Amino acid sequence: MMHFIAYNKDAEWEAIEPGGDYFGHWSRHPYTRLQETLGETVWVISGERVDGKMVYRLCHYYRPENIEEENGSFLVEGPGRGFEPHIDVTDDAWFQELFQEQNNFSYGLNRKKSERVIESLLQLRNSSMGKLSNDSRIAPVKALTVRPLWAWAILHAGKSIENRS
Repeated sequence: MMHFIAYNKDAEWEAIEPGGDYFGHWSRHPYTRLQETLGETVWVISGERVDGKMVYRLCHYYRPENIEEENGSFLVEGPGRGFEPHIDVTDDAWFQELFQEQNNFSYGLNRKKSERVIESLLQLRNSSMGKLSNDSRIAPVKALTVRPLWAWAILHAGKSIENRS
């Protein structure tokens, strides 16, 4: 599994809304390079100046399944999961490593090889599973099994417990 980083500069491009389950980004990289992302994981980070300081947030991740060309640029898109709210990663130690390696995000879409950064991204994803929006396949669901006759009693007769032997 390969991991890629895509950067969105809020001041120059449209700000990314929290949540969602289908994503894409525009790139001017060659089509052959973008093909490497198909079926892999793309992590999208946005940057915004707040009170004179750059703030970086992890917005979403997705698996590209389609590349469309339009006016010399390519739209890479596919299903994924959005963080709601976006996760501020500005002061995280792993992010500083990523920021330096990506040359202040001047490379645009770029493959990420650092195990430390990938593990940190995966931990953020896993710790935010219950906070992800618009994807009922991910949010934890609590379930209780009840024997048929007792289900009626719980719903209609006010039974509050079930004793099992």
